[in-house]
Amino acid sequence: MEGIAKTTCLLSIHRVYCDRILSGVKKYEFRKRCPEWLRSGCEMVLFSSDAPETLLAMFEVGAILSGTPEEIWQRAGAEGGIDHESYLRYYENQPVAFAFEIRNVRRFAEGNALASIVGGAIVPHSFVLLSAEQVKAIHNCLVCPSS
Repeated sequence: MEGIAKTTCLLSIHRVYCDRILSGVKKYEFRKRCPEWLRSGCEMVLFSSDAPETLLAMFEVGAILSGTPEEIWQRAGAEGGIDHESYLRYYENQPVAFAFEIRNVRRFAEGNALASIVGGAIVPHSFVLLSAEQVKAIHNCLVCPSS
């Protein structure tokens, strides 16, 4: 199965932002941190931070942008799927901002609980690397590419 050998991580996201990714409105994911292992080509598996914790979508990371929050807004804000005021609140008192380009979005079938795929522990709001077995289980839940 293509993509299983790639580095794949799990990331929580509010459903509203995932919906914007799936609709094509949101082309960059903004984060306060970027793990040193994250590279272009890595896969991000998104799960709902809203209850219940379910798998929503996954995408391949394209370009990784970093800079001050103001610089990143100038470069990616128009395609970030977030209003400027909310963006500024998110980065309040943060000297560095990151934006991950979203490519090759894929959707999960409805009803895939995170715990049933990756184990019992629900993951906090951070990047968590997935094992090869977890990635294989996740790939089996994909329904189709999103446009």
